[in-house]
Amino acid sequence: MNSYQLQELIKNIQSMMRCPSCGASYTENQIHFLGQLDMAALIQLDCQSCGLPVMATIVVSDKNQVQAPKLMSDISTEEMRDVKNHDPVSSDHIVDVHSFLKDFDGNFEQAFK
Repeated sequence: MNSYQLQELIKNIQSMMRCPSCGASYTENQIHFLGQLDMAALIQLDCQSCGLPVMATIVVSDKNQVQAPKLMSDISTEEMRDVKNHDPVSSDHIVDVHSFLKDFDGNFEQAFK
């Protein structure tokens, strides 16, 4: 993929892709080209609004046109909605987890009882 094709790919991603969590669009600085194998390009998208990182594989056709991207994730739409309905993590949560992990002995069976 030459630099012109990469620029066109980024423009297409900007026009078509939105953050699956908050729906924000991506700027050029939030789209990172990680590599290419044959006709597939690996792209990382970092949402500036909610911080969700997304990895996408974009398949380029033989005519060097970008096909419509498809979001593939192991998180269901319902799980994404659930995450949006929770309060953000507070500094108190971080302190609580740190305190727990500091004394944690690795016994998960006991921890989840």
